[in-house]
Amino acid sequence: MMFLWMAVEALTKAALQRECQKVGTDDTGLMLSWGLAAPRATPEELMAGKRKLDGEVRRRLIFHGDAETMKSLRSASDGMEHSFLEPKDVHKMSVAAVARGSEHIRLAILELLEVPKATIAALTSWPYALPKNDMDILGFYEGEMIGPADNLNAVGSPHPELEVNLKLNGCSLRSDGSYDSRIDTELFFKSGEGMSVEGRVGTLTASPDGSVEPATGT
Repeated sequence: MMFLWMAVEALTKAALQRECQKVGTDDTGLMLSWGLAAPRATPEELMAGKRKLDGEVRRRLIFHGDAETMKSLRSASDGMEHSFLEPKDVHKMSVAAVARGSEHIRLAILELLEVPKATIAALTSWPYALPKNDMDILGFYEGEMIGPADNLNAVGSPHPELEVNLKLNGCSLRSDGSYDSRIDTELFFKSGEGMSVEGRVGTLTASPDGSVEPATGT
């Protein structure tokens, strides 16, 4: 997920340069045409407008006007990188933002490469409609560790461990060519003697295209 926002940052200047070439202006002219500063703005106002330019490039040219997805993806990325959000909150924000953000970023790359529109249409239609990502199967375990604070670590480990075993329990081909699958989950908590975890298992969540049926972990 963080890599998606890194991609956005890497694409920003390329998208800015291409847009300037497209409309025949420089970054100052583009800033003025987008209304980020008034034509007779003071130097301070022009500088403030310039600071807004990267964000506007991202909103218009990379996220195609989808400000909500852009905000969610950046917030989740920053929250995870700088640890000011709880993991469960990052997870919740990421589910929709990663799927939608991936589509926008892929389309922005194709546009920057000036791929013909017919080819873009083919590359963004079934079976390539959704970009492949590493979040097809999503889940979480939220709980409270109970026991002596000086005995948290698993044997031979510097920290407690949560082992996750996934088992494919049925798979069938749908009429539209997608797959209907069910995943069973087993969780094993490893820690010091006398420790336990009280909590609940989050329900496994389907990927955005519905290719994995939700299944409650056990």
